[in-house]
Amino acid sequence: MDWVQRINEMAWGYKDAAILLNSLRVGIFEALGQDWLTADEVAAKYDLDARATDVVLHALTAAGICQQDGELFASEPEARPLLLADSPTTLKSILGHNLFMMRGWAHLDQVMQSGEPIRNQEQTNDQMRDFICGMENVSRVSSQEVVAKIDLGSVKRLLDLGGGPGTAAITFAQANPGLEGVVFDLEGPIEIAREQIAKAELSQRLTTVAGDFHTDDIGGAVETERSSGELLLDPSRSPGVGGCGHHCRGLPCSGLPGKAGTGNHGHGPPPQPGSQQFLEDLGHSEMGLLLQALGGTDHDLARRHKRRHSSGQVTAEV
Repeated sequence: MDWVQRINEMAWGYKDAAILLNSLRVGIFEALGQDWLTADEVAAKYDLDARATDVVLHALTAAGICQQDGELFASEPEARPLLLADSPTTLKSILGHNLFMMRGWAHLDQVMQSGEPIRNQEQTNDQMRDFICGMENVSRVSSQEVVAKIDLGSVKRLLDLGGGPGTAAITFAQANPGLEGVVFDLEGPIEIAREQIAKAELSQRLTTVAGDFHTDDIGGAVETERSSGELLLDPSRSPGVGGCGHHCRGLPCSGLPGKAGTGNHGHGPPPQPGSQQFLEDLGHSEMGLLLQALGGTDHDLARRHKRRHSSGQVTAEV
């Protein structure tokens, strides 16, 4: 290995991220759209400095994200669907959240010294939307994979606690015409869930309830009785996933300083008793496969949000 090259790649890698993420933030790709434009034309659309825009467009071209023909620029056609907000495969929101997270990563030295996450970043409403819509960006494929693995044909009602943008509930409802459901989360995420549900034309079968799982009564969120066959699934406590109970703003939760494997990192509620026995009893049933699929994804962002606001629980009534 060429260690000089490898070390320089790591040391200078932040520049590529900064160019891409800030270009998204100021609207470079939305300005370009499907067109070929000059730097001046791109800058004029979002009141940007023309010279700075020209420099960044050249940098994006060098990185392979844009193309250049004389003074004209366009986004790379294969990358374009991932960068435009109205694309069904967009990653714009989760990339926008990554820009917010970069500020926390810049203070990794403080985390290494204290063992505590960065806590002092306040999110604007736009940053909150990037976070919640980012969960849709990263979970739309995994939700479809879950639906493909199990048969929910006998399930009548679903309660998604900490459902964020409602991606799981929407995907399950689309695949199961007889399924109704409720998405429960804080007011901000629930506003987004309502938008997503309406966009999917599922408002007749999916409803929303705003609240805080840790403090509010969720009894009214779904009409169900234990005797009706209610099943509680808790992805945040599946094997190999530590339930954090706190959104570690700006940095991935490392599990410090709490005891490894306890799911309690010293800043959130401890796991409720009986979870492990529930997992053992669930075994390899169809719902067990659903639990493993939900808890086994590698989307730490979505899991952290669910654990903070609701423990990531999903209730299905069969």
